Amino acid sequence: MPARADLGAWRADVALLEAEHAALRAVVAGMSARQLDARSPRGAWRNVEQIHGIAAHDLYHTGQIQLIKKLMRS
Repeated sequence: MPARADLGAWRADVALLEAEHAALRAVVAGMSARQLDARSPRGAWRNVEQIHGIAAHDLYHTGQIQLIKKLMRS
């Protein structure tokens, strides 16, 4: 959490999010079909399922943000 919730802190958070998203995309783009189909290190899911879960989680939070923005305009 930033010491002060201001525009600079918001921009830093957005930059971090964009950097992490770019890093994830680079890793996924470099994976072969075999790697995508392999189980995760803990064996619970295949890597492709884990990637879909990450995307779904991000979309969930995107929806929350959009709802908050709409409520703030009201």
